[in-house]
Amino acid sequence: MHLYSLIRILLVELVLGLVVGTNIRAIYLFKDVLKSNTTALTTSGFNSLIIFGVGILEDGSIMYYSNTPGSVDVKVASGGAYIGGTALATKMQSLKAAGSSVTRLEISMNSQHVKDLMAKPGPSADTPLYKNFAALKTAWGLDAVNNDDESLYDVTSTVTFAKMLGKIGYRYTGAPYTNTGFWKSLIAQSNAGLAEPDLLFDRAYLQCYDGGAGNDPSAWANNLGLKVVPLVWVTNDSKPSYGTTAAAAKTKFQGWKAKGGVVGGGYWNDYDIEKMGLSYKGYGDALASTAPPPSTLPRPPQPQSWHPSMSLTPTSSATMAAVAGAWSPPPAPKQLKRSRARTTDTLPESSWAETNRSHGVTTKPQMDSIESAMQ
Repeated sequence: MHLYSLIRILLVELVLGLVVGTNIRAIYLFKDVLKSNTTALTTSGFNSLIIFGVGILEDGSIMYYSNTPGSVDVKVASGGAYIGGTALATKMQSLKAAGSSVTRLEISMNSQHVKDLMAKPGPSADTPLYKNFAALKTAWGLDAVNNDDESLYDVTSTVTFAKMLGKIGYRYTGAPYTNTGFWKSLIAQSNAGLAEPDLLFDRAYLQCYDGGAGNDPSAWANNLGLKVVPLVWVTNDSKPSYGTTAAAAKTKFQGWKAKGGVVGGGYWNDYDIEKMGLSYKGYGDALASTAPPPSTLPRPPQPQSWHPSMSLTPTSSATMAAVAGAWSPPPAPKQLKRSRARTTDTLPESSWAETNRSHGVTTKPQMDSIESAMQ
């Protein structure tokens, strides 16, 4: 290869990494991804998708909760293997395919069973939990795990869990709305001995609606020592007073940007955008005021699509890279810091029922299933 061509390729990847790292445009996917308008999601300027929600079972298996009428919850990893089916894996992989503006895919979960599983059997590479997360990363092409803990707040076990995920190849992020002390300790301990661009805990998606409506992103960034990604709730009929139009979101993002301490912005959630007949592009364009537009540079090669014949129990990062196509995204660049938002777990039971009923969850067993698994 000619030296000029080699230098050009390296510059393309470097600039792409810088653009992606400094222009976070996120949205949480509450709706079953198999039923979402993923074409609009991947062509409206968003570069980070956070899939809500995933949960850990007592034996270390991993569930995907659809949160959508007519859909069913799916066990996606168990016994160290991916078992979620080809259709779901193919859909997840497609979210970062050529032509998509998306460059980062995360799964969001709370801390249910984390403390117990970190105590026994622990975080080693031969445990079911480790192998399940490794298999899911390969099958779905995941980049990070998002912590939506709103009740347990155990620093020690959460740090251990984050470091286990780091060994598999994940980044770790958070979705705070309160309890600054917990998040500050978690970030400091997870990133101990690390420096940009190699931070393990690299984004904080700050909830600025509902229970976090009064949050000041700049103040949070100063307290955490990490820039945050402020989140707003789109127009919705669950809690209309917390809904934000695209125009209002743009104003909020511009104001937070002017105060400093933020790196992009994001939304809760796709379900409401589709239910209310809103525009993904309108909300995507509102984020354009936080940074330059997404990169139009050539994309690095993406991992090959998952197939049932592929091994899904890699025990090392090298094995995982080989299975996924031998390419992994460049490390997050300097300034990489982010954040996320959601507060359903803290609602009283009556409000839980009201919120979920608006999303088509109308029976007590349905609510109990989601509440017990996701809180």
